[in-house]
Amino acid sequence: MQVFINDREIGSVSPAGLLVGEVIEALGVHVEPDEVILEVDLDGESFSAAEETFTRRSAANIGTLALRTVASRELGLGMRADVVDALVVVSAKVGRSIELFLDGELAKAHALLGDLMEELRLVLLLDSQTAALAGAEMITSPKELEGVAGGLLRAEERNDTSEVRYLLESELGPLLALWRQRIASAS
Repeated sequence: MQVFINDREIGSVSPAGLLVGEVIEALGVHVEPDEVILEVDLDGESFSAAEETFTRRSAANIGTLALRTVASRELGLGMRADVVDALVVVSAKVGRSIELFLDGELAKAHALLGDLMEELRLVLLLDSQTAALAGAEMITSPKELEGVAGGLLRAEERNDTSEVRYLLESELGPLLALWRQRIASAS
């Protein structure tokens, strides 16, 4: 099997009895410490490194294995776009939730509110992880969200839909817009 990392030939490997994942793991010594494997190519067939199905294949019949790596910082910066996209989706759900509250569709509004808060939690996690990879500051802020989230929870507990709507419209919506603006400024 011929092995390449970022188009650089590493050499020939005899993978008798090994799985592709085991060969890739052994090749880790040839990958720079600050880099991660992004893509794996087996005889011209490409896979995202996040996929795991190809790792369980026998390596015996593979003629060429090519790895594409990327610096962790570069990967983190590239994934910041995912944070922006997720914030756009959450913002749209905030708007839709407000509409549902105004239309009196309270069950749908509350369900959507629960969904968007869970998605917002995942956005904060994604931002934290991409910031760590990129060696950058988080764009979102759990601290900024605390007051709004606490207010929403208290209003939900009191079943005060007008307060929930107010907080979505006057606090959460503008906070999400601020975060999107920060990301745009940082790009």
